[in-house]
Amino acid sequence: MDFNRVQIKQFEGKSNWLNWKGRVSILLRGIQDAMDVVKGKLEKPDESNADATEAQRAAHTKYKKADSSAMIILSTNMSEETYEKVRSHTSAREVWLELHRLFNGINEDRVILGMWILNYFKPF
Repeated sequence: MDFNRVQIKQFEGKSNWLNWKGRVSILLRGIQDAMDVVKGKLEKPDESNADATEAQRAAHTKYKKADSSAMIILSTNMSEETYEKVRSHTSAREVWLELHRLFNGINEDRVILGMWILNYFKPF
């Protein structure tokens, strides 16, 4: 199956963050090394140069392919508005971290409930 062509409901923001993150994670796990790049387990090796060994060139190629695949999945499954918030990032890991920073915050419903509880049980 060509996972690069699978599309899920576009990410719009906090309203569908958890479902989107779960489905994108499934897609990323289906592509060799893509989830490792996003999670930071597979890091970008030093730039390959003319003096690089075959193993160094292979590691660089492996990273570039996994990062590119992950970037395609992340960027094509989000709204234009969301993409504008992360488009300055150059790696899938950076995009993933920024999305978590922006949308993985405290659940607003819990904050409202917590405030209600504090106000309800105020000492007289």
